[in-house]
Amino acid sequence: MQNTSSLPVLEGQALRLLCAADVNPPAHLSWFQGTPALNATPISSTEILELPRVQMEHEGEFTCRAQHPLGSLHVSLSLSVHYPPQLLGPSCSWEAEGLRCSCCSRAQPAASLRWRLGEGLWEGNGSHDPFTATPSSAGPWANSSLNLRGELSSGLRLSCEARNVHGTRSGTVLLLPGKSVLGAGVVPAALAGAGAMALFSVCVCLTFFCV
Repeated sequence: MQNTSSLPVLEGQALRLLCAADVNPPAHLSWFQGTPALNATPISSTEILELPRVQMEHEGEFTCRAQHPLGSLHVSLSLSVHYPPQLLGPSCSWEAEGLRCSCCSRAQPAASLRWRLGEGLWEGNGSHDPFTATPSSAGPWANSSLNLRGELSSGLRLSCEARNVHGTRSGTVLLLPGKSVLGAGVVPAALAGAGAMALFSVCVCLTFFCV
């Protein structure tokens, strides 16, 4: 029995794990999620562990234990669940210094965020007057804030795009016609993609942590 450091699996795929022990007489094999306690109940009492549809909650350690009259051994592997971006945003509001927008994504591997203002593409990793984009990341989370100063065109669309090797997700806000960045009010947003209040809370915490 040998340890395997990490096994990447795409969310939604089926996974079949086989454990084998070289011993005589044969050992009793069983699977556990995490490190098994002394009297822990196995999730599989055979040498085979099947996950018909891998979910995010499956990420972590799985352990196979071999029990034998002469002793016992266990071997573990770390399951890394990969998935396309989940996106919240963008959301925008008028502030004293101009229009401030934020966009947050969760993905594995972590997504890269970029902005699109009208027909122009903004990668979100630098500054160029009148735009300033500030990216940050922690684990599977990625966050980007965009500041816009000066006059904006009527009905201008602002989009945030999150991308990793497993897919792309984007969301768009429509800037109100005839409004200057120096105006007041909140820009209405049409959110595209997966999002929830729990995700928003984590994004706020991530932003605070990075600051």
